[in-house]
Amino acid sequence: MIDHCADVTFDMQDEYYGESSADAKTFDLVWDYRGTGGHVLVAQKKVRFGWEEPWPIYLCQCGGVDILDHKVVMLRRHDGSH
Repeated sequence: MIDHCADVTFDMQDEYYGESSADAKTFDLVWDYRGTGGHVLVAQKKVRFGWEEPWPIYLCQCGGVDILDHKVVMLRRHDGSH
């Protein structure tokens, strides 16, 4: 299993490549076109703004990706076999 962002390369893409990463899950691989490259989502935390109910967001191992950014796309979904 890939668990370090530095190990993610562009050629790891699968049929989900290019889809929005907004619904990414733990251990999915995403690609950031702003220059930070590949990231693996390894943790989840709850965020809350004002009176809204908290919701989970996913974090990468290096802490440097915003999966809701339009320049971040799905590279590969984790299916347990990679």
